Amino acid sequence: MDNNQKLLKLMTQLEKTTTFQLLKEFRNGVNPPKEDMYFISQIDLKTPVLNTLLYTVFLTNNGKLDKELIKKKANQWRLMQIETISEAMLVAINQNKREKKYSTA
Repeated sequence: MDNNQKLLKLMTQLEKTTTFQLLKEFRNGVNPPKEDMYFISQIDLKTPVLNTLLYTVFLTNNGKLDKELIKKKANQWRLMQIETISEAMLVAINQNKREKKYSTA
């Protein structure tokens, strides 16, 4: 499977998965705390976009969901009017590249 196929598979999974299911997967099958679900429910992004944001934060933050970072990125993405998983994935990839570039400079 090449990288494009892997990306498409990931995007399909993030689009079809509920946020609850995604957080449960992050916690190895354990239900996420109610406080986390409440926090996530306050974020005004479409579910596939929110899932993409959570997934990228989880991956780039050593498996942790930093609430301040999630809030910051959610505000950025809302201001950028990200509506689709394709837009979210493109922004996530570009932000990750920029962050890596600055951290190695």
